[in-house]
Amino acid sequence: PGGIFGELRFFNLVAAERRGRSLSVSNDAEAEFVARLVSALSTLPLSVTGIALTDIVVLTPYREQANLIRRKLVSVCGCAGDAVDICTVDSFQGRERKCVIFSCVRSSLAAARAAQERRAEA
Repeated sequence: PGGIFGELRFFNLVAAERRGRSLSVSNDAEAEFVARLVSALSTLPLSVTGIALTDIVVLTPYREQANLIRRKLVSVCGCAGDAVDICTVDSFQGRERKCVIFSCVRSSLAAARAAQERRAEA
């Protein structure tokens, strides 16, 4: 029922995020990992994964991370930047996909709380 990864899978990456000129945040190592994961899913037969590229969405809280993942996807697997939906959480609201890859960008609890507080204030 859960395909090759089961219903839910977490991957712990230890990598630092960086803040861009727009004050949005990105994480290069995580973007690379996400691009390689999408590439791996796209090369496996549909009969094995049950997932087509059109079934995948990559979600992230940060616009800069979404842009970085698009660039990495092109360089890692040669996929067009729009082959897979790569969206911020806000822009994807109300839609569904069979496979959701969530790029957290930040991994510390303190950073996550600070981001949540800023979002609540907006």
